[in-house]
Amino acid sequence: MDLPDLPAEFSAEARTNVVNAEIRASRAMREAIRTKPWMTTLTSGSRPSGNKQVLELYVLPVFLAFAKEVCKLRHATKPWFSDQIKYTVSEFLRKLVVSSAHEFDRTDYPVHRMTSNMGSLEKFASQFVEQSVEWKEYEDLLLKLDEPRRPAKPESEARIESSNSSRLARLTSLLGHLDDQDHFVTVKSNEPNGKISTIHWAAIDSFLTKTVQYLGSSMRFTFTDDPIAVRSHIRAVRALLEDEIHRISPSQLKEQSRPDSTYESERSASPPGLSSDGPIESKIQSRERQLLRRSYFEHFANSEKIVILDFCWAAKQHYRDWTRWLQGEKAKRPIKDGHKADRAFRAILASKKRPEEFRTELRPTKWK
Repeated sequence: MDLPDLPAEFSAEARTNVVNAEIRASRAMREAIRTKPWMTTLTSGSRPSGNKQVLELYVLPVFLAFAKEVCKLRHATKPWFSDQIKYTVSEFLRKLVVSSAHEFDRTDYPVHRMTSNMGSLEKFASQFVEQSVEWKEYEDLLLKLDEPRRPAKPESEARIESSNSSRLARLTSLLGHLDDQDHFVTVKSNEPNGKISTIHWAAIDSFLTKTVQYLGSSMRFTFTDDPIAVRSHIRAVRALLEDEIHRISPSQLKEQSRPDSTYESERSASPPGLSSDGPIESKIQSRERQLLRRSYFEHFANSEKIVILDFCWAAKQHYRDWTRWLQGEKAKRPIKDGHKADRAFRAILASKKRPEEFRTELRPTKWK
């Protein structure tokens, strides 16, 4: 049987799905016509007919297959909206009922007319359709229709995006490993004889060299056992990583404020033992300092609260220095890594001792 015209927007796959559904439904109807005992009545007082089988075995399966494909047009390049989808599906259903009643009507298998003189479905036919499982599934599809999706990206653009996603994941992973290296060096710097051994330097140097090679930089490192110098190397590589991450995905990293001009030349100098194609800006990482602070105070979460002024007194630094240290590069007068105040605060934070244990002298009442 010929189907009503399908929308021009249907893809080859959509057309195939509807045609295949029609073929299967036609086979089911031929079997129903062969087994005449299937004939029943749809309304009281009506003669036995094949109307119920036509609706149940042919119309509804083809109708649902068509409805599914039309609903997919909601997300086409030129999206269809709900009212257009409902009208198209209703009109297809009406034409399908009209043509099927005419197609399968036989002398020994009567199929009564199911449309009015105006062309709309008779009440018994529309009630049967709207009470079916197929109709409820169609309504569920309508309820789930969301806003139109963006058109599919060109294949070349999709490949670039996929490549960037893979690179971004690798860069993020390297940044995490860099944090681990930085943490290790920080711990070593707080030990009594905090020097970096040759073995540890070899591991750090290998990681840093492979990272800058991945980034396409010719930066090189020379051996040093000074933790502060090693951390400068790490910070320089971190700056390269963050710049690359920001290039690929600007939203991945929060934009950091530029340093004051007073300190720009001081902070852009290459760290000792490091050479590159040009000066690398050393960034003070306030995030790391915040993590150190949080780790320290969480250690005493279940004991008496620590007074910040007592903490500063124990570190032999003033409260204003503590706030500057926490702000990092955002401070008007940043405290650089390796500065006396930086070493003092790191020492007490790494000790995990309460202020009164770290420094037994009592804090003067008005001291700030």
